[in-house]
Amino acid sequence: MLFSSSILEIAIGLVLVYFIGSVIVSHLNEGVAGIFNLRANSLFKGIIDLLNDEDSAEELYKNPLIQNLYSQKLGGGKRPTSYITSRTFVLTLFTKINEGAEKVPSSLEELRKQVKNSAFLYNRHARPC
Repeated sequence: MLFSSSILEIAIGLVLVYFIGSVIVSHLNEGVAGIFNLRANSLFKGIIDLLNDEDSAEELYKNPLIQNLYSQKLGGGKRPTSYITSRTFVLTLFTKINEGAEKVPSSLEELRKQVKNSAFLYNRHARPC
């Protein structure tokens, strides 16, 4: 016996078995999530819910800032991103909001007016919250 207490040895053995088991299950979970693009699909659905319109979310995803986040698939093609930084999301959203504007807002009040009048955020297909 390494330790004088068999209870202590059993406890250490159980902790080790549970740790190894959790690492294996976590690895399998990450593999399945990666194969089926679960995070990327959840992110896209979340952006659809945020913008209240699938067409607006698709327009947002066409922006080069987000397109650059896509990764290469093994067989060719691109895999959608599973993470968009808050900075990238805000820059992309402001780019879409300012698309038809005459000037870039210089104050918070001008920005609020521009967002309120934006056809991108308040389109005819938006469903009520």
